[in-house]
Amino acid sequence: MFRAPEFTHPMPSLPLPNPEIWGGIECSVNRIEDRYFDQLLKNGHQTRIQDLEKIAQLGIQTIRYPVLWERIAPTDPSQQDWSWTDERLQFLKDIGMNPIVGLLHHGSGPAYCTFDQLHFPEQFARFARNVAERYPWVTLYNPINEPLTTARFAGLYGHWYPHRRDDAGFCRILINQCKGIVLAMQQIRQIQPAAKLVQTEDLGITYSTKELQYQADFDNIRRWLGYDLLCGFVDDKHPLWNYLLDSGITPEELYFFLENTCPPDILGLDYYLTSERYLDHEINKYPSFLVGGNGRHQYVDIEAVRAPVEMAGGEKLLLEAWERYAIPLAVTEVHLGCTREEQMRWFYQAWQTGQKLIAKGVDFRAITAWASLGSFDWNTLLTREVGYYEPGLFDVRSSEPRPTALSFLVKQLLTDQTAVPSVVHEPGWWQRSPDAALSHSVTRKPLLIFTNSQAMQVAFATICEERGLANHILSSQLVIDSSQLWELFRLYKPWGVILATEEKSQTHLNLLSSGTNFHLHDISLLVKACQENAVPLLAFSNDFVFDGTKGAPYHEQDPVSPACDSGISKVAAENMILQNLSQALVVRTGALLNPWHAKDFIQLTFEKFTRQESFSIPDHLRFSPSYLPELIHQSLDLFLDQAYGIWHLSNRGEISWAEFTKGIAFQAGFDKKSVDYWYLRQKETFAELTPRSTALTSTKASLMTDIDHALASFWQASSHRYLSV
Repeated sequence: MFRAPEFTHPMPSLPLPNPEIWGGIECSVNRIEDRYFDQLLKNGHQTRIQDLEKIAQLGIQTIRYPVLWERIAPTDPSQQDWSWTDERLQFLKDIGMNPIVGLLHHGSGPAYCTFDQLHFPEQFARFARNVAERYPWVTLYNPINEPLTTARFAGLYGHWYPHRRDDAGFCRILINQCKGIVLAMQQIRQIQPAAKLVQTEDLGITYSTKELQYQADFDNIRRWLGYDLLCGFVDDKHPLWNYLLDSGITPEELYFFLENTCPPDILGLDYYLTSERYLDHEINKYPSFLVGGNGRHQYVDIEAVRAPVEMAGGEKLLLEAWERYAIPLAVTEVHLGCTREEQMRWFYQAWQTGQKLIAKGVDFRAITAWASLGSFDWNTLLTREVGYYEPGLFDVRSSEPRPTALSFLVKQLLTDQTAVPSVVHEPGWWQRSPDAALSHSVTRKPLLIFTNSQAMQVAFATICEERGLANHILSSQLVIDSSQLWELFRLYKPWGVILATEEKSQTHLNLLSSGTNFHLHDISLLVKACQENAVPLLAFSNDFVFDGTKGAPYHEQDPVSPACDSGISKVAAENMILQNLSQALVVRTGALLNPWHAKDFIQLTFEKFTRQESFSIPDHLRFSPSYLPELIHQSLDLFLDQAYGIWHLSNRGEISWAEFTKGIAFQAGFDKKSVDYWYLRQKETFAELTPRSTALTSTKASLMTDIDHALASFWQASSHRYLSV
């Protein structure tokens, strides 16, 4: 494989013993056809300058920050609006936070000058000079984010504008961006000679089946091409010289980079779990929409973590970059779209990688808490606006960004590294064998889960196993007295306690099976044990605390109005917990949609439909369901985030029991005409009864999906059980 020639670069002062932690706000402004998708509008930072202070309060002193061409001069280069940027850069300066200024982030440039046009580099450089003249104190620049990745997505795969799907499109976009970076830094340094280039790029590697090794070898050379151009490595001996010429790039364009070398001052390497790829020629194993090719072979390109291959990992790939370029390194994007503890594990392992590299003598500067405010729609590679959100240091689905467990981890790493949560020391899902059972050894700090509900036992056991969370589940019968409870705390040393109890009631039509009651006395013992052992508590309540007469969905601040014994019991439990443990988290749910339950209301309903028997389901009683797997996931995330007080977690919207039955019957494929007729009869039967609704909503955050999504997920997960009868 080609190895870059020796390259002399002034070495900076020695790095700190531990890497710094930088921040970064996802700010992509990518173009799809003639539409621009703007992350700053989606995450709300457009109108919240105070976000910057929240990030700074974690101890972060450097932040990747947008000064984007498309936002400042979107329609005419002579019409530039700097007001938003002026205010924010001055704010950063005032609070002592150092910005790494980005000028183009997965963008193609404004409509009058896109990056597939030959005049792009010069116009981009003029904009860069305008930035430097306006903010001469700025010294760190990332003119164009991930130029090679952007060229692949826009020029080779057709995801983004100009939606090219050929080598010529890829090479033109890459060359124009790299030339734009060189010219931009030349202009910037005329204004600020101390300006440094922090050049970001995805840190990837490709593996393959034997038949596709030639393509993997090519990809593994191409991944360095952007850096090679900037460093002046691409001459006629470079393995991609002829490829570039064959793709329409002239020798003169390549000579430009040899005559105007612009090596980065810091290599900003963005390493994701999806950065390592695997090419498989056995396309029959995969859905047809995954199949692509190179004109010679058809194949699929999937994440290596899901393939039968040993991954290199971030440390090895960073060492490879260090050995190739001998330039200081930083990981400029660290993010994992997953459950909260997995996000923490991914970040903590990146931190540990930085420590190991420093110990080996690598000039490693920082890891970056990328997407500090989270990101939207990256599950579609920003090709569709579906509202899919992945939280970061903060979750912006509240009225004000809410700190997540990741923000607490960052603050701990920057202050007291010995205080990091125990869950970060467990392997991530990408490191666990799918067949390995989760150890329940008392040497691991578990969750202690108290429940009298078989459904909750199954749900927590399943999801904790899935998330790599050690747990110990106890039924209410096991809590006999305080001494036994204290012994459990001493033995297991839990990091958290969960209380999930249910009482029998017809209100929820037995969607969730119930066991024996967990008495208020037991709850008081548990609360006292949590108090004295400084262990946080998550408890579940439900919509029984309301009588359904409000006429609108109930939110967390509404006064309780229980109309049944179960509701009275729930209110008493809530009060007992929150009066004695103010930092406890109490989650109220709607009727639980349980995909694991063996015999329930839905099963009985299906039997009635199948036998064409008449039966009635209330149409005047309305509610918000809580899809059980989603509920458990969101509750655990909130618990890890140190949320407290009362939270409502139900799927968005409301539905009557008859409407719910109709929706499930449609999902099951029952005759639509018959189901519609049955539903019409229910509306007539219950028309004279006073409507009641215990539907829930939240003023704190909208975390759950809507009812249609919940019903579809429920049916997908449980249809095999119902249809097998």
